[in-house]
This record gives sequence, C-alpha cells and structure tokens, in this order.
Amino acid sequence: MKKTLLGFAALSMLFFAACKKDSLEPTETEVQDMSVATEDLGNAESYLQTAEDESDEVVFLRGNNPAGTCPTLTWTGTRGTFPNQLTVDYGTTGCAGRSGRLRKGKVLISWSAAPTTTGSLRTVTFNNFYIDTVKLEGTRTWNNLGPNAQGFPAFKRTVNISLSYPGNLISTWESIHTVTQTEGATTPAWSDNVFSVAGTESGTNRNGNRYKAVTTTNLVHKVTCPWLVTGVRTFTKEDLLNPQTFSIDYGVSNNECDRQALLTLPLGGTRTILLRK
Repeated sequence: MKKTLLGFAALSMLFFAACKKDSLEPTETEVQDMSVATEDLGNAESYLQTAEDESDEVVFLRGNNPAGTCPTLTWTGTRGTFPNQLTVDYGTTGCAGRSGRLRKGKVLISWSAAPTTTGSLRTVTFNNFYIDTVKLEGTRTWNNLGPNAQGFPAFKRTVNISLSYPGNLISTWESIHTVTQTEGATTPAWSDNVFSVAGTESGTNRNGNRYKAVTTTNLVHKVTCPWLVTGVRTFTKEDLLNPQTFSIDYGVSNNECDRQALLTLPLGGTRTILLRK
C-alpha cells in the first residue's frame, strides 16, 4: 500500500508540474525555437519561389540568355513544345539574381504539357543548387486543376524540400497547398502575377524540433516581392509533453512588401519579427 501511495504521489506531482508548465508563457528559448521554425519554413518557400520566379522571368522576358551569360538555359526539346525540360544553370561560381542573392548549381523544370493545360504537371528539382550559403534539395510540383468556381486558375502544389545551412544544420519541410492565381492570368506580363495560397505544412527546424502548420488566412504571394505580403499561419510544436500553438501574421504592414511579421505566442503575447532576406 505504501508503494502504491508513493507512486500515486509521484504521478500527481508530475501532473501538477505539467499543468503548471502549460499555464506559463513559453521561455525565451522556446520562443526562439518558434521563430527558427517560422524562419525555416519561410526560407524554404522564399528560396523555392524565388528560384522559380527568376527562372520564369528569364524564360518569359528574355527567351534564351545570350551565350556566355549567367544563367545558361538548355531545353531538351524545342522551346514552346511539350513535354519538355529546362535546365537553368548558374554554374559553380554562380551569379546574383533579381533579389541580389547568389545562385549556384542547377534548377531543372519539366512540363508534361503546356502550363495552361488542365491536368498538366510542372516539376522543379535542384541539382547541387545553392542560394547564398544555403543548399536546397528536393522537389516541388504543380498540378494544374483548371479554373476554380470564380474562374481563377487553380493548382495543387506539393513540396518535399531540405535546406542545409552552414554548420551542418538541416531543416526539412513537406507541404500540400492549393494555389490560386488571382491576378495576372489574362496578361502576357510576368510581373503582375499574384497568387493566393492555402494548405498545410510539417517539418523539422534547424534545432531538430518538429512542427506542423496550417493556413488560417490565405497567404498572398506577389512575384515582385520575396516575402509573403499578407496571410496568417498557425503553428503547433509536436511535443507530447508540452505542445504549443502560435501564429504568424505576414500582413502587419498593410500588405506592403517588407520583412515584418507578427508572432503571436501561445498565451496571446506578441512580438514583431523580421523575415530573412
């Protein structure tokens, strides 16, 4: 009986400690880990989108780059025919893109059919590809779903990506999104494209902690801006003993293109954070 009572007392103390911990605002270390998670996911999306946007810019605005310029473009078939694959090669020395970031390595983009064809599949993969000092590995696919109920082009986008930072720090993310092109679909210009994004993500940040996220207000991406301009995500740290839910609002600057975002902590406290360039 004595052992039973002692065991019950120990369990009660653990339960009380867990409840007490849940009632407290997260520690500064935990807040920093949340910030790292939001930054890592933001980096994955920003780097992926920038790589694709700048490749599209080269293709649509310049066609094929002149010989000797960076990047070099190589098609497996005649440009404008499908299926086809484009290799965008920044070389081993690399060159800066529109945003000023240094690219090295190759981006491979393949199309099963013309991009505007319902059911067409676009796949982006990376071959020893770096943006500045971060190495990207993995794939991102776009499946054309055709026009939605409002007549806007819609896509299913899936991502499986890892980012390797200096110091052998690795972040991995998987996501499934529905992407709607809300502006620019009816014009030949590239720079007026705007996309609305909703979906889920899960992954591991550079500290080795797992998170999952869901869009609570649609995310808006303008191809002329390296950051999301509006939208809200809710994150949950996948910790069995102390799961924590928080959110990040990308639209704190009235939809302007800037690095600011608002982090709302589990008990409602807020702080402004700066997204990576």
